[in-house]
Amino acid sequence: MLTKNELKLIKSLQIKKQRFETGLFVVEGIKSVKEVLKSDFKIEGVVGVDKHLKTLDLYSNVHIRVEN
Repeated sequence: MLTKNELKLIKSLQIKKQRFETGLFVVEGIKSVKEVLKSDFKIEGVVGVDKHLKTLDLYSNVHIRVEN
């Protein structure tokens, strides 16, 4: 389960200023997430539901959190 602070952070990334200040952004959708995982971006983490995470080619340097 995500903590309140993690949820706040993710929600705050909807605002351009927050994305700029933190250097973070959210990627949604299986296809887009797969593209980012294959890119040179530094991945802070992946949050998703188990059935979708199983379809991703995940790398050992990515922190995975499964939400049911």
